[in-house]
Amino acid sequence: MIVLPQAFTMVCRQHGDGWVLALGITGLVILAAAAALGTEALGVEGEKALTGLGGTVLAIGHWKNFRRCRTRRCEEQTACATAEAIV
Repeated sequence: MIVLPQAFTMVCRQHGDGWVLALGITGLVILAAAAALGTEALGVEGEKALTGLGGTVLAIGHWKNFRRCRTRRCEEQTACATAEAIV
């Protein structure tokens, strides 16, 4: 968890896309809420729905970061290597 703020900040600085940062943080907050509330507060279906929503938001953030990296043709190979490994 300590690495996450640094990773989000690096992405925002490197690609200049605040949406990637917002989507990443939002997705993680939704996932954390699903884990914290659990089935007691949300029920099984509610927890599944919240987890699915958080995962989807996080995946969209990853996708936008990947597309941004590809379109800007990152100068640093290490920045794009992780994104290319996913596809």
